[in-house]
Amino acid sequence: MKYISFFFTVSEQVNHEILVAYLDAIGFEGFEERENCLVAFIIEKDFSQDSFDEVINLLQPKFKFSYHRSEVENRNWNAEW
Repeated sequence: MKYISFFFTVSEQVNHEILVAYLDAIGFEGFEERENCLVAFIIEKDFSQDSFDEVINLLQPKFKFSYHRSEVENRNWNAEW
């Protein structure tokens, strides 16, 4: 399975929880919290640009954040763990 990751840079830690709730509702299934950054993962075939844009347009006026998208290379995650 191919995954897409989004790196969100947010101004406050509390915003991570809000982002996770909205992204989870549109199919994102993995999250990694870092200092001032949230990494969110979704299976490529499950990603809807329209749903993602709705979430971004809803949240950006309320919170200061930026993001960038990255393709996750295919690899055997179980073997690495």
